[in-house]
Amino acid sequence: MAGLGRGSIWGGPAVQRLYVTGMLLTDTNVVDRIELVLQVDQPAAAVPWLSAPRHLEALAGTLRFAESPIDWFWRPAEWPPWNHRITSAASVWTAGTGREVTQLAAMSDARVGELTIDAPPNSAALRAQLEIERAIARAHLAEVVANYHDRDWRRDHRGGGHYPDGHLWRAGAAFLELDDALTQHVT
Repeated sequence: MAGLGRGSIWGGPAVQRLYVTGMLLTDTNVVDRIELVLQVDQPAAAVPWLSAPRHLEALAGTLRFAESPIDWFWRPAEWPPWNHRITSAASVWTAGTGREVTQLAAMSDARVGELTIDAPPNSAALRAQLEIERAIARAHLAEVVANYHDRDWRRDHRGGGHYPDGHLWRAGAAFLELDDALTQHVT
């Protein structure tokens, strides 16, 4: 967790808060993958759902996330950690105070009921958040499609294991996923 503040040292975006989600928040003793939510001090348009911004992925590379059984999601600090896929999240580190010892102790002792969990307070709040995220995802998809054949854009969106095709796929998948969540699942 000590490396989470590295982005600010480089003059880049800083992680403001780290959450765990998924299997670590269940009573099961079997965890196949660790799921993390990283809230960063970036505007929402720079961190749309499922995006892999190069400057943030460089931090994930430095922290060697891809070498471990970890899935991670970037979220702007202005948004809650939750959405349609991240149904609950427990904060374990903040830029201001570091490790959240009580949360980590509860997780390590499988005292899931003692965790402070962030989750949508109701379906209306979830719907409102998804509408915001879908609008950002649609704008991001339109931007990726408009720039896809531009040489400079393609050069800037290549590297660190990511390629222009992947950015296009992520942008399309994110928009469809959010749109589906709004039209089919959220009441």
